[in-house]
Amino acid sequence: MKTKSKDNFFTPESTIYCQIVESIKEGILVVNKDLKLIFANKEFLKIYSYNFEDIAGKSLSKIFGKKNNYSWKKIIQDIEKSHNIMTEFSINLKDKTSCSIKISISSLTDDKDNFSGAVILIRDITKEKKAEEKIKYLGFHDIITGLYNRAYFEEELKRLNNDRYYPLSIIMGDLNGFKLINDVFGHLKGDEMLKQMADILKNSCRESDIVARYGGDEFVVLLPKADRKVLENVTERIKKACGELNSKNSFITISIGTATKFNNGTGIDTLLIEAESAMYNKKIDESREAKNLIFGYLKKNYQERRKEIKEDLNKELLMADRLGKSLNLNNKSLTELKLLIKLHDIGMVVIPEDIINKPGFLTAKERKLIQKHSEAGYRIAESTNNIAVIADSILHHHENWDGSGYPKGLKGKEIPLLSRVAAVINAYDAMINDRPYRKALPEKKVIKELEKSRGKQFDPFLVDCILHYLNF
Repeated sequence: MKTKSKDNFFTPESTIYCQIVESIKEGILVVNKDLKLIFANKEFLKIYSYNFEDIAGKSLSKIFGKKNNYSWKKIIQDIEKSHNIMTEFSINLKDKTSCSIKISISSLTDDKDNFSGAVILIRDITKEKKAEEKIKYLGFHDIITGLYNRAYFEEELKRLNNDRYYPLSIIMGDLNGFKLINDVFGHLKGDEMLKQMADILKNSCRESDIVARYGGDEFVVLLPKADRKVLENVTERIKKACGELNSKNSFITISIGTATKFNNGTGIDTLLIEAESAMYNKKIDESREAKNLIFGYLKKNYQERRKEIKEDLNKELLMADRLGKSLNLNNKSLTELKLLIKLHDIGMVVIPEDIINKPGFLTAKERKLIQKHSEAGYRIAESTNNIAVIADSILHHHENWDGSGYPKGLKGKEIPLLSRVAAVINAYDAMINDRPYRKALPEKKVIKELEKSRGKQFDPFLVDCILHYLNF
């Protein structure tokens, strides 16, 4: 490379060589034998935010600093011996941020083949390093909870399965009601539940314990040097943390099974099977309790919303009793009808309140979202023993007599009777009470609306019944 010397520094002349150097999208530096900077290409100056005048003549150590006491001087000494070297390390930039670089250094010699300096090619590999770290992290971590994944757990299980770590204990846990939460609220709520449980486990366990998401809604903890007492303490902390969270209007519970290996006499597979079996035995009873806890939360939320929109439940139940008896419903069906009146819109708990309470007309997208509450209510009821009997009635309580309703477009007597009865009672109650989008309708208007919907939205016979038994 031809150079023009000036105050012991140089800048390349405008030659083809200069154009090549300046076109390279990597930093290029040249240092003399004293490791003083005598050239930097434009790409280096641009990437690292330097002016050449500010760094010319400075040593590389001052420009970049040192990493783990491995100085540029040591690198150059290695170059004098081997003439070429490649290495990677981190540097601090001018703005104090850290940057990972890959350097390729070639030595320069004078006419007598003595070391006279070096050419340094610098490539910013920060993004590559971060990508590698992410891939490495994801290889052993669960993307949702940040816990270790099953692959890492199984590797650690092998490593810790020796005398030094006995007694070796395992906790296996399975979230209760997870499918119901996913089905009713969606996977984002399910993910939130997984994260909450992950935090509880991490905070309840010792630093030396390995906490992992085993798959789906299952978690596992590996506890080295943990006897039965330690195991009991950890499980109690987990249960206590769940209880404290649930006292704040949450509904997270986990069924736990444990096992301990005291010596080589017990196989590691046997340990896992023992813990898993204990977990599923507890889940049989605890999952029912968990669903009741979730249902209790949903019911409370639903009742609070009913109060907000001023629904008169007692009046609706009285209407249901009178109308049900006029239809000669037996006691079982009458009880189910009253339960349906109480809970037909429980699926509304998944609908954002700003949409429910929106004044004026809903958009097509908002109406579609509102209509999802029938299916949400069905899934809640189907998963809850004491109201599963009205699940189908909840699903179809917005079907219309003429087939124009939702979610299935059923018509006439295809629609369950209780759904038809609840629909006309609910419509009547909605008309005589204020709503966010309108005031209560006068009595004459209510009668007119019911008669207009006869044979369209409502079963005509039920409209006649309700008008007659309400003395209209």
